[in-house]
Amino acid sequence: MLAIGLGVLYRRKTAPVALALYGLYALVVVVFAAVMSRMGAA
Repeated sequence: MLAIGLGVLYRRKTAPVALALYGLYALVVVVFAAVMSRMGAA
């Protein structure tokens, strides 16, 4: 839904917007996992 809204708002195709959002989500998850493993919580 967010990709469609951003695509319409900035008049871009939704596929690249969705891929960028998924990439950002994956980056956040990896960083969070690394921080948690450093803290010994995992």
